[in-house]
Amino acid sequence: MVIARRDSYTARDKIARWIMSEPGQPEQTPKIKEARQFPWQLGVSVAIWILLALMLIVSAFGDSSNSASDDASLGQLKELNITTNTAGNTAQHTTIWMLLGFATLMMALLLLIGQGWARHVLAVLALGAVVALAASGRVVETGFAFLALVLGTVLLLPPSVYRYLRGE
Repeated sequence: MVIARRDSYTARDKIARWIMSEPGQPEQTPKIKEARQFPWQLGVSVAIWILLALMLIVSAFGDSSNSASDDASLGQLKELNITTNTAGNTAQHTTIWMLLGFATLMMALLLLIGQGWARHVLAVLALGAVVALAASGRVVETGFAFLALVLGTVLLLPPSVYRYLRGE
């Protein structure tokens, strides 16, 4: 749907243009460039990316309540004579999560100020977050990171967002 833009001029502007125009020339209206309207999809997408970044930063510090439940489940597995390799699950990937979190936050802020190239970097960072969280066995955080990956990138697809990021 194309919405026609109507330039509104006051009567004084019309009279001034009529006085300043030469006889026999058609009236010329000045071209007024519209201000770019911020698309709501971009705002929601940036909010999702910021939430993902904050979740990654908070995940880097770990959750002390999970360690008690992990110890209890390990005790139950040892009672059943099941050997477990817990080195990968208990090792904290704090450096990776902190780097991913801060990089995601920076790219989300760049996207907010209109840097369109940041959307590609954000998709790669979110995929890295999904892989890092899944490798460490954090199911809830992995699900949220995957949801943020899907929603954050899908909301950047409408043409209005694309035009805004191109500067049109």
